[in-house]
Amino acid sequence: MIIFFAVAAMVLFVYLNGYSDYTRNNEKIEVQENLRLAVNKIAGEIRQAVSLEDMSSAAETNLGTASGENPPTHPIYVMDIGKKIIFVITEGSEQKVIGYYLSGGKILRSVNGAGNNPVASQIKDVNFQYTGKTVLITCTGEKSNSGVITQSTKIRPMAL
Repeated sequence: MIIFFAVAAMVLFVYLNGYSDYTRNNEKIEVQENLRLAVNKIAGEIRQAVSLEDMSSAAETNLGTASGENPPTHPIYVMDIGKKIIFVITEGSEQKVIGYYLSGGKILRSVNGAGNNPVASQIKDVNFQYTGKTVLITCTGEKSNSGVITQSTKIRPMAL
């Protein structure tokens, strides 16, 4: 009888350890997917950012209002100590002021200052750095006991 309980306890211990690892790995994969999605989406749109010479006066006004500077002097604005980025893209004949920022563990996307649509969740921190030629995006995420995961990329917008 004691041998049976000892074997059952060992089997239960192995099962619980395996289940714990399985859960942790699934959470880690989920965070990695969210980070990858966010970084790729943001990077893809930043690559499309237009230069100041290509901007219409309406886009200049929207960008100036969104960045707090009117008229704008830069094609890309990084604000809130690197926590928010604003830039202009052209879709067809329309120019849109796009913004990305972190709020409540989610990266949100705004178009012309409205919308605030979620792009990715389980984001702990985001940081944007603009040097005038390149943009560095760094995102950090975490879920329960997945551990802290960081993903970053450096982009050079085509028009700059």
